[in-house]
Amino acid sequence: MSRFIPRSILWRLLLLCWGLASLAALSHWQWAAYLGGITLTVCLVLAVGHISKAAKLLMLGLIAGIGLLLWQTGLPALNTGLLQAIVFAAFIPTARLMRAAAYHDPAIIRIRRNFRRLPQQTRAGWVLYAANALSAVLSIGAFAVMAPLFPRNAPEQKQRLAQIALMGGGLSVLWSPFFVAQAFVAHGYPSLAIWQIVLAGFCISMVGLLIASFINRLNNVGDALAAVIPALGTLLLPLVFAIAAIVLLNRFGGYGNIQAMVLAIPPLALLAAWLRRPSHMHSIFRQAPRWLGGMTEDIGVIVLAILFSAILQQSAFADAAGHWVHQMGLPPMAVLGAAFLLMVGLEVAGLHPILCATLALQITHTVSDRVPDLLAAMVILVAWSFGSVTSYSGLLPSIAAVTFDVAKHRLVYGRNLLYVATGVVLVCGLLAILSLR
Repeated sequence: MSRFIPRSILWRLLLLCWGLASLAALSHWQWAAYLGGITLTVCLVLAVGHISKAAKLLMLGLIAGIGLLLWQTGLPALNTGLLQAIVFAAFIPTARLMRAAAYHDPAIIRIRRNFRRLPQQTRAGWVLYAANALSAVLSIGAFAVMAPLFPRNAPEQKQRLAQIALMGGGLSVLWSPFFVAQAFVAHGYPSLAIWQIVLAGFCISMVGLLIASFINRLNNVGDALAAVIPALGTLLLPLVFAIAAIVLLNRFGGYGNIQAMVLAIPPLALLAAWLRRPSHMHSIFRQAPRWLGGMTEDIGVIVLAILFSAILQQSAFADAAGHWVHQMGLPPMAVLGAAFLLMVGLEVAGLHPILCATLALQITHTVSDRVPDLLAAMVILVAWSFGSVTSYSGLLPSIAAVTFDVAKHRLVYGRNLLYVATGVVLVCGLLAILSLR
């Protein structure tokens, strides 16, 4: 019956949920988070006929897991977890709004024109390196900036470019301080300075770019890099304003990176659209029902995954996993390898990276006195980077699917699996070599 629910109802409910989630992010009011959660639940129930079978199974599994965890933790964990999770009901529409605002922006039009002049064999490399650089400063908002460059009438070419952009964005997770992965690792290993994590992650990211270039058969690396630099220069001024607003909210307002982006990006995007091309404002609002109503599935999966992860961190199950591994008495490098493989395996199975990292952190802590903290932190960070391109409930694949208009399963289970498999072999080989020392 839900197939006959008008999309006008769905997009209005999502618009209400967006507003409530933004209010919860701004004020930290629990009632706004609960009302946003209730609104999203109603929207998911009404949209169940439009949700894919894979997403339904994943959401049912997450709901069952949340119920099991709450039985052990109690309802206070739900209060804390909901504030962390509901903000993503505002973040995904925010990214889509950013794409709509950027589509007719003069700077993007200029970059698009130059992009189309590039030789066909250079475009893929341009996308890989630009995605890595832009994602480092704009996080997942980078995809919204790049989406207008992709061809609409060439689905296969658009899918390949979207996969490559996802690889580049996933590699920026290794070194960009704007991703939650950096904060998670820094919190898990307080002995490490953030510059150590960023510098080590940047070096690994460069190796990852070489691997991605080889897998995607990108030969014109020099030409691609030469074309990326002026494009980034064109976007420098709006990027500076966006980053400054996010940093100010983060440093002086006490908001997290995701909350800061939810609060800063919509007014900045609309202001930029009005100042640079006022006539474009009408098309942004006219198209809102179409792109809002189509993201119910992605929002539901992300919010439930984050909620499950947040409650898991407050439960005894994660500690129990670490205790069980400690009882096995494995060598230190074998423990790191087990944590790494477990994390990547669960991510490929569809679980969110933050959930998998919570388990991996408890395992790596069992050998914290026998291995360098930086090595253990990088193992988790590399696995997180792989999960950011292969996890069905991950934020990067969801945003990429929404902004590039490509089916999520084609992004997650496509060429990226070969890239991840190559990286897994290299990491396990490195750990095996270190275990011989």
